[in-house]
Amino acid sequence: MVLANPSGTAAVPIASSGSWSAGDGAALYGLDRWGDPYFSVSPRGHVMVQPRGERGGALDLVELVELVQELQGPLASEER
Repeated sequence: MVLANPSGTAAVPIASSGSWSAGDGAALYGLDRWGDPYFSVSPRGHVMVQPRGERGGALDLVELVELVQELQGPLASEER
């Protein structure tokens, strides 16, 4: 199987086994071209942001969203 690349570059081949890895996602979206050194994909498949670039420090965006949802509590979802 081949997925079209939204960046307009060559299509990304996907293993016929149907497996998908964090590296496949990073390649598909070209993080190494536009995101380096500020965005990456962790081994867990989460998008990571490094606001200071190569100077260090990283934030897992999935964990951040989960924390915000937890802090909002059930009332926040009822208000929508």
